Amino acid sequence: MITIKKLKSLVLVAALFGGMSVFAQQPQPQMQQEQAQTEVKDSELEEFATIAQGVMQKNQEAQQEMLNEIEKEGLTGDRYNELHMAEQNPSAIEDKPSQEELDKKQRVDEKLGKLEEKIQQESVKIIEDAGMSIDRYQEIAQAVQSDQNLMEKYQKIVMEKAQNSAE
Repeated sequence: MITIKKLKSLVLVAALFGGMSVFAQQPQPQMQQEQAQTEVKDSELEEFATIAQGVMQKNQEAQQEMLNEIEKEGLTGDRYNELHMAEQNPSAIEDKPSQEELDKKQRVDEKLGKLEEKIQQESVKIIEDAGMSIDRYQEIAQAVQSDQNLMEKYQKIVMEKAQNSAE
C-alpha cells in the first residue's frame, strides 16, 4: 500500500521526470539477486514494450494534467517542487514560502493525489487489458532496468516500433 507521502513523491517524480512506468518506480520486496534471475522471453519483452508504451503515453498525458493543476493554483512546476522539497528539508529552500503558497500547495497535493489514483488505475487497466499481470509487468520492468542486455533488447524493440509507426 502506498502511503500519502510516497504517493506525493511518486506524483512529483512522475510529473517532473517521467519514467518507464508508475509501477517500475515503486520499491519492490524482491532482492537484487532475484531481479537478475528474472527470465524474460523475447515474446514477453515484445509484449511488455507495447504495454509500456501505452503506460508511458498515459504518464505523459498525466504529467501535463498535473502541471496544469499546479499552474491553476498560481504556482510554477519549479516552485511546487521547491515547496515539496522544503517539506522534506526546510533548510533546503532559500525563498521561504508564504502561507498563501503553502495553502496553494496543499490544494494541489489533494488534486494530485486524486489524479495519481486515477492514473494508476488507468495504467493497471492498460496492463491487464493486454493480458499481463501487474506482478509480471513489474518483474519485467525491474529486469529491464537492472539487466543491460535486456535493456538493449527493449530499446531495440521500441525503436523498431517507432520506425514502423512512422512509415
